[in-house]
Amino acid sequence: MDDNSSGMLRDIEDVQIAAFLKSYDDPAITRLSLRAAAPYNAADLCHRIANGGGHARAAGATIPMPMQEAIPHVLTILEGEMDAVDALNQANQQQQTGE
Repeated sequence: MDDNSSGMLRDIEDVQIAAFLKSYDDPAITRLSLRAAAPYNAADLCHRIANGGGHARAAGATIPMPMQEAIPHVLTILEGEMDAVDALNQANQQQQTGE
């Protein structure tokens, strides 16, 4: 779908999740290619975004909305996941330090 654009984005240092969105012939449909590093699961995220799927590190979805609607939809879910992981990491860190 994307000639590995999302894979190249994921290869950038400190990038944990890379999303590549593209619209083909039908402007009402957006395709998503997602790559993720642990602890994120690309397949689970794509399933939540638009019933997509794939593998833990590489997945995709067909989003039944135009690009200008799909972008904020995808970002909301990805930001929520990143916030949840950050909160879990902070809680674990506090538990380890006894705070």
